[in-house]
Amino acid sequence: MRCSNCNYEIDETEYFCGNCGQQLKPQLTNNVTNNQLVSESLASNIGSTIIPGYARLQKIPRISKSSYVCLTAVILGIITTAFVSSIVGLGFGLIALIAATFISRYHHLRQKILGIVMSVGIIVGTIFLFVHYYDQPQLVSSSGTNSAITFTSMINTNCYSFNLPSGYYLSHLTNNCSIMFYDGTSISTSNNFYKILSLNDVSLNSTNFVAIIKPLISQDVRKNLVNFHIIKERSDTFAGNLAYQVVATNNTNTLSIVEEGVYHPSTQNNLFDIIYASQNNKINLKVLQTNWLWKN
Repeated sequence: MRCSNCNYEIDETEYFCGNCGQQLKPQLTNNVTNNQLVSESLASNIGSTIIPGYARLQKIPRISKSSYVCLTAVILGIITTAFVSSIVGLGFGLIALIAATFISRYHHLRQKILGIVMSVGIIVGTIFLFVHYYDQPQLVSSSGTNSAITFTSMINTNCYSFNLPSGYYLSHLTNNCSIMFYDGTSISTSNNFYKILSLNDVSLNSTNFVAIIKPLISQDVRKNLVNFHIIKERSDTFAGNLAYQVVATNNTNTLSIVEEGVYHPSTQNNLFDIIYASQNNKINLKVLQTNWLWKN
């Protein structure tokens, strides 16, 4: 059979020409009616319970711009606090808190609550780190790995502050004014060792200081340093204050120790016992006095 329009050969059962689209036979009335009914049935049921849940369009809640700003500030706050500065981290924490307050309360309530909690956590954490850092004596570490924390070169206490050469590690802090530090992985492997004890003796004054401290330091050296002998004793000054110094060395002259009592008139701490041990015969406390500043 050929198409009456384009003379294209087609099958007799076809209703339309496959070449030009010419209608060859009229469509069955019942088919048209059925197709229309199916179309009308589908159209009338769009959005009804007949359509399964996975096929329905659902509105996905978007993340607001304030949420993006809050999240970015939180991430930057954590990174800067850990690797840069707690002050910078505090700034990002405040930005995150401000951004969190602008998040829509009704459409993004969870984002708003989470943003406020995280930003407040960063603010509290940075303030704690800032206060804790500046409340501790600080010193620098330029070599070695025995200290988990590297401090600045300034040791700062409630009684005094001073600078130390690099390479010393804080070992012990008994109170705000008594410290111990050395330059090795331990005291036994160090070449230099310092210990400063802060005390309060109400009986001391500038007149009786030497008479009281001289026998106490001499007795302390002889009692606690059995293999040492005193090679020098003298009245001294330390950072502008009265002091009495005893220098001792061991029997092989390989280790020297200087112990010096310092009288500093103060309402809290007026007596400081400074002990310095070194693998050096020419031992003194000049380095320790560099940039020394009394606080009270």
